[in-house]
Amino acid sequence: MALQTHVVSGFAAYAPSDQAFLRAGATGFLFQGSPDGVNWTTLSSGQTAGTVGESLTVNTTIGAAYQFHRFVLQGDGFSSVGVAGLSIAISDAAPNDI
Repeated sequence: MALQTHVVSGFAAYAPSDQAFLRAGATGFLFQGSPDGVNWTTLSSGQTAGTVGESLTVNTTIGAAYQFHRFVLQGDGFSSVGVAGLSIAISDAAPNDI
């Protein structure tokens, strides 16, 4: 079976409706891709606002084709983090373009 890779054209992440991504407030985030699930390349990064029920949306071609993708909240090493949902859009070819 051939390995499938995808080019990401955007993603949306949603904090729980009753808390921010990081319970203590704002935090950094990374969206990463990997060819093997071990070595990761950062495709997008930024800072959350730290608001309850926050959503983040990034719509742009953000890298080469990768087999694995992940959304990372950097946190503070103490406070809990939460993600209610993550949606990843791919743009390998029509009709997947957004």
